[in-house]
Amino acid sequence: MQTRFPDMLVKLKGKTEEVHLELELYSSSFLNHGHETLVRECRFVGKRKSKTSPRIKGDRKGVGVLCWLNDDKNKIVKGHVHRIYELRELLKHGKPIRW
Repeated sequence: MQTRFPDMLVKLKGKTEEVHLELELYSSSFLNHGHETLVRECRFVGKRKSKTSPRIKGDRKGVGVLCWLNDDKNKIVKGHVHRIYELRELLKHGKPIRW
């Protein structure tokens, strides 16, 4: 876990590759925080060094969003991440996280 994007690197049961999960209250916060600029083809690619910020090195691992409420009605966030998990629905129905 860390405070900057991405929040978590996890290994999901039955999968060989680790994946990144970004924790948000609302799925739309992924865009509000500008995280889409660090993702290409649903993978964490990082960002080139600029005058105002240091280089953020990506590792090309998949990215998902774990949120309490999925408010991505127009599927804009879904276009940037592999999957959006709505935690309240997972808990309500006892569903596991599946990649």
